[in-house]
Amino acid sequence: MYRKVKTAMAVFGCVTAAIVLFTHSVSASEVGGSISPLIAEENTGSSTGEESTSPPAAEENQNPGADGTQPDSGTGESGVSSGTEEKTTVSGTEEKTTGSGTEEKTSSSRTAEELIDDEVDWSQMAAANVKNCVNIRKKASTKSKIVGVLQKGHAVKVVGTKGSWTKITSGKIKGYIKSKYLVFGKKARKKYLKNVEVTGTVTAKSLAIRKKASKKAGKLGTKKKGSQLTIISLEDGWYKVKYKKKKGYVAAKNIDFDGLQGAVTLKAYEKSQAEAIGCSSGELDMLAAIIECEAGGEKRVGKVAVGAVVLNRVKSKRFPGTIAKVIKQRGQFSPVGSGKFARVLSRGARKDCYEAARAALNGENPVGNALFFSAGRGRGQQIGNQHFY
Repeated sequence: MYRKVKTAMAVFGCVTAAIVLFTHSVSASEVGGSISPLIAEENTGSSTGEESTSPPAAEENQNPGADGTQPDSGTGESGVSSGTEEKTTVSGTEEKTTGSGTEEKTSSSRTAEELIDDEVDWSQMAAANVKNCVNIRKKASTKSKIVGVLQKGHAVKVVGTKGSWTKITSGKIKGYIKSKYLVFGKKARKKYLKNVEVTGTVTAKSLAIRKKASKKAGKLGTKKKGSQLTIISLEDGWYKVKYKKKKGYVAAKNIDFDGLQGAVTLKAYEKSQAEAIGCSSGELDMLAAIIECEAGGEKRVGKVAVGAVVLNRVKSKRFPGTIAKVIKQRGQFSPVGSGKFARVLSRGARKDCYEAARAALNGENPVGNALFFSAGRGRGQQIGNQHFY
């Protein structure tokens, strides 16, 4: 009996001691602020900002006490954690990923110059450094056939050199240009961008020019299929373009980017020049005919000079505005009154006179602003047997 009582007292004493010890531990935790290893690890993560790489930790700090553990109000760590998370997910990660940061880097905005640079290796290019245009010859000789024309600033790919000539290629045109009329590499790029507009061709039947880059924006006007527009930039599927001294927008899907402007055939160049000055194929025939009538016996420069006078008159306000009207103006060209002009026009002018007419249309002008010429003695600049003034 005594032993049983003693054993019971011993057990009671152990239980009492355990309770006291447990109570003391709890009190010490509340007073001293010591925390369990698990909570310490979580808050260490919070205080060092690991929420930015560990979503569960951030979620725990957003919902303090969700696991049944009361937060430590004295340390204020949940406030720091919340602040850290806010900076990370709002101004940090989300803004950089879905805000202006990433969008700016991945934006499709390109200037017209950048669009050209995207497709051209300028280290292999040359551009025409001339006033109007330069001929492209089939062989490295001024006596060789002209196979194309390179206009001012336009660029071609350099294949090689041969003496004072540069061998070039541009589309289907291959030939030689005098090297002194070209600039190369970075200078070619500068010359090109200064003189040649970046263009696109309309592919839609009728394309609206919008005031803003939106289908809902008002219209500035429309362009028909095949029309060309000067491009300023490309951004988010819209080309910013020039339109009647204004700037508008067109959907990029309805424009074919023309790319680098290179050489053209002689025929294509002559046609473009004739159109620019309002010259039809019939007027080219008339220009060649009047050249034969007035300068058929002169050297090439004399023939071109007569053609240049006709074109100077077309541009002058003192005379009619077309080649046909200038030539047929009463009292101006004696072969017209005598009937000689009509006879030459009917049979067709000589080949050398056509060449001179084309040269004048292409911009060759040995007489400056001269509007008149006369045979024999006279005032002004003498070319052959005629004077130009």
